[in-house]
Amino acid sequence: MKKFGINLYVLLIVICLCTGLRAQTYSYLNYPDTGMRWHGYRLFCVHGFSTAYPFMNYIKEDTLIDGLKYYYVSQTLNTPSFIGYVRQDSAKILHCLYRDSGFNWQEAPFCDFSLNVGDSLVSNQYTFYVNLVDTPIYNGIPRKTLHVTCSVETMGVYSIKNDIWIDGIGSTLNPMGIYGLTSSVPYCGYKMCRIETDDFVFFENPDQSRCTYPNKVNTPSLVVCNIFPNPVGAFIVVNTPENKDELAFQIYNITGKLMFELVKQPPSYQYNLAISALSSGMYFLKVSASSGESSTLRFVKD
Repeated sequence: MKKFGINLYVLLIVICLCTGLRAQTYSYLNYPDTGMRWHGYRLFCVHGFSTAYPFMNYIKEDTLIDGLKYYYVSQTLNTPSFIGYVRQDSAKILHCLYRDSGFNWQEAPFCDFSLNVGDSLVSNQYTFYVNLVDTPIYNGIPRKTLHVTCSVETMGVYSIKNDIWIDGIGSTLNPMGIYGLTSSVPYCGYKMCRIETDDFVFFENPDQSRCTYPNKVNTPSLVVCNIFPNPVGAFIVVNTPENKDELAFQIYNITGKLMFELVKQPPSYQYNLAISALSSGMYFLKVSASSGESSTLRFVKD
């Protein structure tokens, strides 16, 4: 009887262990449609001085491009702006659709959850190397997590970037991974603070200095507009096909200095801005509507 009792006790332990293991069995999770937020800040460097600019990246909505489903990625860095698209394929690979330095659309893979330790992902000018793979529990759910490194060139300077890919989330750098960090603006530093939804924090940097968090995702509407030509000469043409409000136009150089301003322009579908007084270089055009909507576009002056 005692032997039977011991064997039954052992059997119960084995059953409990197996049940627990079964409950924690890993299965691939899809990329989030909406609700995920990436908080961090960039250091803007000019003449040896640096200023921290907090940002928040978030998935705003999904859209179809050439029959493929992409997620619309927005960023708040001074003003809300669109930064690109992300899609996932059946092979557990995430791809980003972004504009290169010539403002041409490019697509590149930036996360591959089929990889293991020692594997690599070649993606345009970057090669990612997988150093560690584990399956930690996030909010009660096992998620495959890959620790990767790659070499990144920024304004002629090479540095090693570390990233963590978490399935169902993607890159811990931002929704577009390394490609969300590329910029012609002289950023000299970057830190991710937190990745979260309304219900759970998936990643948090132990160093929380300079980190700020809005209470919820702010998804303000954007002024629908485009500019041409780009690069521009003496004039820049701004098309606003859906505009019904007064608009204001502000142009900033890469140091954030206001170089041009035109306010309270009556509703129109097209505006011509005379910018011959601007020197050659890169600028940012902010278009603001009287309703509070705004968009920021980048252009190059010849």
